[in-house]
Amino acid sequence: MIRSVMTRQYKAMQEEVTGRIEESVQTIAELETEMKRVREEALTRQQTNRAEMALKARKKAALEKKLVDVTAEFGEMMTETIEAVKQSSPIQVENESWKKQTGIDLIRKIHEVSTDSGAAAPARESRTAASAAP
Repeated sequence: MIRSVMTRQYKAMQEEVTGRIEESVQTIAELETEMKRVREEALTRQQTNRAEMALKARKKAALEKKLVDVTAEFGEMMTETIEAVKQSSPIQVENESWKKQTGIDLIRKIHEVSTDSGAAAPARESRTAASAAP
């Protein structure tokens, strides 16, 4: 009787251990499948990110080149404009430092000159009108 109880307990333990082993093997297989899927997703995401970064880098380089080109073109236009004004205007350019200035500096200088000229003109006109009045 003890022997049959012991045999039954042994078989029950053996079945339990076998069941646990089978569960563990199944869990391992599921986790390996999941791990493979996650690795593939990560690789795909990494490739997509690299492609997007390369595209953005190309766009950035193109925009930087365009900015340099536009800036150079604007500088040339400003130089041509100043040369034309210098040749057609009785106003003498005080010095040649404007050639070394950037386009923004030149714009500010032109604005200052036009603002100063615009403010002085009405004052002269009002004095002329006052002296002409009887």
